Amino acid sequence: MKALIRNCITLTILLLGMNNITSMAAGKTVVVLGDSLSAAYEMATEDGWVDLLQGKITSKGLAYKVQNESISGDTSGNGLYRMREIVRRGKFSHLVLALGANDGLRGLPFQQMHENLGGIIKMAQEQGAKVFLIGIDLPGNYGNFYKNGFDAVYVALSKEYDVPLLQADLLVAVPKVPEYFNDDGLHPNPKAQPLIMESVWDKLNKYL
Repeated sequence: MKALIRNCITLTILLLGMNNITSMAAGKTVVVLGDSLSAAYEMATEDGWVDLLQGKITSKGLAYKVQNESISGDTSGNGLYRMREIVRRGKFSHLVLALGANDGLRGLPFQQMHENLGGIIKMAQEQGAKVFLIGIDLPGNYGNFYKNGFDAVYVALSKEYDVPLLQADLLVAVPKVPEYFNDDGLHPNPKAQPLIMESVWDKLNKYL
Protein backbone atom coordinates (compact mmCIF):
# COMPACT_ATOMS: atom_id res chain seq x y z
CA MET A 1 0.00 0.00 0.00
CA LYS A 2 2.80 2.43 0.93
CA ALA A 3 4.57 1.63 -2.33
CA LEU A 4 1.34 2.33 -4.25
CA ILE A 5 0.90 5.68 -2.50
CA ARG A 6 4.52 6.61 -3.24
CA ASN A 7 4.02 5.71 -6.91
CA CYS A 8 0.86 7.81 -7.07
CA ILE A 9 2.62 10.80 -5.50
CA THR A 10 5.56 10.44 -7.90
CA LEU A 11 3.20 10.24 -10.88
CA THR A 12 1.32 13.32 -9.70
CA ILE A 13 4.54 15.31 -9.34
CA LEU A 14 5.65 14.28 -12.83
CA LEU A 15 2.31 15.24 -14.36
CA LEU A 16 2.37 18.62 -12.61
CA GLY A 17 5.87 19.20 -13.88
CA MET A 18 4.86 18.33 -17.43
CA ASN A 19 1.87 20.64 -17.22
CA ASN A 20 4.09 23.47 -16.03
CA ILE A 21 6.56 22.89 -18.86
CA THR A 22 3.73 22.80 -21.41
CA SER A 23 2.24 25.97 -19.95
CA MET A 24 5.60 27.76 -20.07
CA ALA A 25 6.20 26.70 -23.66
CA ALA A 26 2.73 27.85 -24.68
CA GLY A 27 3.43 31.30 -23.27
CA LYS A 28 6.83 31.69 -24.97
CA THR A 29 5.50 33.26 -28.13
CA VAL A 30 6.93 36.21 -30.04
CA VAL A 31 4.17 38.01 -31.93
CA VAL A 32 5.27 40.19 -34.85
CA LEU A 33 2.65 42.81 -35.69
CA GLY A 34 3.52 44.64 -38.87
CA ASP A 35 2.57 45.43 -42.46
CA SER A 36 3.77 44.29 -45.89
CA LEU A 37 7.40 44.81 -44.87
CA SER A 38 6.94 41.94 -42.40
CA ALA A 39 4.28 39.92 -44.24
CA ALA A 40 6.54 38.34 -46.89
CA TYR A 41 4.98 40.55 -49.57
CA GLU A 42 5.11 38.98 -53.04
CA MET A 43 7.27 36.07 -51.91
CA ALA A 44 6.94 32.66 -50.29
CA THR A 45 6.14 32.95 -46.59
CA GLU A 46 9.22 30.96 -45.63
CA ASP A 47 11.42 33.53 -47.40
CA GLY A 48 10.20 36.43 -45.27
CA TRP A 49 12.31 37.78 -42.43
CA VAL A 50 9.79 36.70 -39.77
CA ASP A 51 9.94 33.04 -40.80
CA LEU A 52 13.71 33.33 -41.02
CA LEU A 53 13.68 34.69 -37.45
CA GLN A 54 11.89 31.54 -36.32
CA GLY A 55 14.65 29.49 -37.93
CA LYS A 56 17.32 31.53 -36.18
CA ILE A 57 15.63 31.20 -32.78
CA THR A 58 15.20 27.45 -33.23
CA SER A 59 18.84 27.04 -34.30
CA LYS A 60 19.90 28.71 -31.05
CA GLY A 61 17.95 26.17 -29.01
CA LEU A 62 15.44 28.71 -27.73
CA ALA A 63 11.91 27.44 -27.15
CA TYR A 64 10.07 30.39 -28.66
CA LYS A 65 7.37 30.27 -31.30
CA VAL A 66 7.27 33.24 -33.69
CA GLN A 67 3.71 34.17 -34.64
CA ASN A 68 3.44 36.51 -37.61
CA GLU A 69 0.39 38.78 -37.40
CA SER A 70 1.53 41.12 -40.17
CA ILE A 71 -0.85 42.09 -42.99
CA SER A 72 0.05 44.04 -46.11
CA GLY A 73 -1.48 47.51 -46.19
CA ASP A 74 -2.15 47.73 -42.47
CA THR A 75 -1.92 51.09 -40.75
CA SER A 76 -1.48 51.60 -37.02
CA GLY A 77 -5.28 51.90 -36.79
CA ASN A 78 -5.76 48.49 -38.42
CA GLY A 79 -3.18 47.08 -36.03
CA LEU A 80 -4.98 48.49 -33.00
CA TYR A 81 -8.24 46.93 -34.16
CA ARG A 82 -6.63 43.52 -34.75
CA MET A 83 -4.67 43.63 -31.52
CA ARG A 84 -7.86 43.14 -29.53
CA GLU A 85 -8.43 39.79 -31.24
CA ILE A 86 -4.77 38.76 -30.87
CA VAL A 87 -4.97 39.36 -27.12
CA ARG A 88 -8.26 37.49 -26.87
CA ARG A 89 -6.69 34.43 -28.49
CA GLY A 90 -4.24 33.89 -25.64
CA LYS A 91 -1.12 35.03 -23.89
CA PHE A 92 2.18 35.73 -25.63
CA SER A 93 5.51 36.63 -24.08
CA HIS A 94 6.85 39.22 -26.54
CA LEU A 95 5.51 41.65 -29.12
CA VAL A 96 7.61 43.07 -31.95
CA LEU A 97 5.62 46.09 -33.17
CA ALA A 98 6.63 47.18 -36.67
CA LEU A 99 3.74 49.35 -37.87
CA GLY A 100 3.58 52.91 -39.16
CA ALA A 101 4.94 52.72 -42.70
CA ASN A 102 1.48 52.95 -44.26
CA ASP A 103 0.51 55.80 -41.93
CA GLY A 104 3.54 57.68 -43.20
CA LEU A 105 3.06 56.86 -46.89
CA ARG A 106 -0.55 58.06 -46.65
CA GLY A 107 0.42 61.18 -44.75
CA LEU A 108 -1.89 60.31 -41.83
CA PRO A 109 -1.60 62.45 -38.67
CA PHE A 110 1.37 61.27 -36.63
CA GLN A 111 -0.48 62.22 -33.45
CA GLN A 112 -3.09 59.61 -34.41
CA MET A 113 -0.34 57.06 -35.07
CA HIS A 114 1.05 57.79 -31.60
CA GLU A 115 -2.34 57.02 -30.02
CA ASN A 116 -2.85 53.84 -32.04
CA LEU A 117 0.59 52.39 -31.37
CA GLY A 118 0.32 53.41 -27.73
CA GLY A 119 -2.97 51.50 -27.48
CA ILE A 120 -1.34 48.39 -28.93
CA ILE A 121 1.59 48.61 -26.52
CA LYS A 122 -0.72 49.10 -23.55
CA MET A 123 -2.83 46.04 -24.41
CA ALA A 124 0.27 43.88 -24.78
CA GLN A 125 1.77 45.10 -21.51
CA GLU A 126 -1.49 44.57 -19.63
CA GLN A 127 -1.34 40.86 -20.49
CA GLY A 128 2.30 40.69 -19.37
CA ALA A 129 4.15 40.80 -22.70
CA LYS A 130 7.49 42.49 -23.29
CA VAL A 131 7.15 44.95 -26.18
CA PHE A 132 9.73 46.07 -28.75
CA LEU A 133 9.30 48.87 -31.28
CA ILE A 134 10.69 49.05 -34.79
CA GLY A 135 10.34 52.22 -36.85
CA ILE A 136 10.68 52.97 -40.54
CA ASP A 137 12.59 55.65 -42.41
CA LEU A 138 10.23 57.65 -44.63
CA PRO A 139 11.33 59.02 -48.00
CA GLY A 140 12.59 62.59 -47.77
CA ASN A 141 9.95 63.97 -50.12
CA TYR A 142 7.44 64.13 -47.26
CA GLY A 143 9.15 67.23 -45.92
CA ASN A 144 11.14 67.76 -42.76
CA PHE A 145 8.18 68.74 -40.57
CA TYR A 146 6.22 65.57 -41.20
CA LYS A 147 9.26 63.29 -41.28
CA ASN A 148 10.63 64.67 -38.00
CA GLY A 149 7.23 64.38 -36.32
CA PHE A 150 6.83 60.83 -37.63
CA ASP A 151 10.26 59.75 -36.37
CA ALA A 152 9.59 61.37 -32.99
CA VAL A 153 6.55 59.15 -32.43
CA TYR A 154 8.71 56.05 -31.96
CA VAL A 155 11.15 57.80 -29.64
CA ALA A 156 8.29 59.22 -27.56
CA LEU A 157 6.52 55.86 -27.29
CA SER A 158 9.75 54.16 -26.25
CA LYS A 159 10.09 56.58 -23.34
CA GLU A 160 6.40 56.79 -22.45
CA TYR A 161 5.88 53.04 -22.18
CA ASP A 162 9.46 52.06 -21.32
CA VAL A 163 9.84 49.81 -24.37
CA PRO A 164 13.07 49.31 -26.34
CA LEU A 165 13.24 50.92 -29.78
CA LEU A 166 15.09 48.05 -31.45
CA GLN A 167 15.64 49.97 -34.67
CA ALA A 168 14.59 53.37 -35.96
CA ASP A 169 14.36 51.78 -39.43
CA LEU A 170 13.38 48.18 -40.14
CA LEU A 171 15.33 48.33 -43.40
CA VAL A 172 18.50 49.83 -41.94
CA ALA A 173 20.62 46.84 -43.04
CA VAL A 174 19.28 46.72 -46.61
CA PRO A 175 21.42 48.51 -49.23
CA LYS A 176 19.36 51.13 -51.07
CA VAL A 177 19.97 49.61 -54.48
CA PRO A 178 17.47 47.98 -56.91
CA GLU A 179 18.76 44.40 -56.51
CA TYR A 180 17.35 44.26 -52.96
CA PHE A 181 13.88 45.61 -53.79
CA ASN A 182 10.84 44.70 -55.86
CA ASP A 183 10.07 46.73 -58.95
CA ASP A 184 8.09 49.22 -56.86
CA GLY A 185 11.31 50.27 -55.13
CA LEU A 186 9.59 50.11 -51.73
CA HIS A 187 9.29 46.46 -50.74
CA PRO A 188 12.44 44.43 -50.00
CA ASN A 189 12.74 41.25 -52.05
CA PRO A 190 13.82 37.77 -50.85
CA LYS A 191 17.49 38.71 -51.15
CA ALA A 192 16.97 41.45 -48.54
CA GLN A 193 15.06 39.30 -46.02
CA PRO A 194 18.09 37.62 -44.34
CA LEU A 195 19.63 41.07 -43.85
CA ILE A 196 16.47 42.34 -42.16
CA MET A 197 16.25 39.24 -39.98
CA GLU A 198 19.86 39.44 -38.84
CA SER A 199 19.56 43.14 -37.97
CA VAL A 200 16.44 42.47 -35.87
CA TRP A 201 17.96 39.36 -34.28
CA ASP A 202 21.10 41.28 -33.36
CA LYS A 203 19.02 43.56 -31.12
CA LEU A 204 16.30 41.11 -30.03
CA ASN A 205 18.40 38.13 -28.98
CA LYS A 206 19.65 39.66 -25.72
CA TYR A 207 16.04 39.90 -24.50
CA LEU A 208 15.26 36.25 -25.25
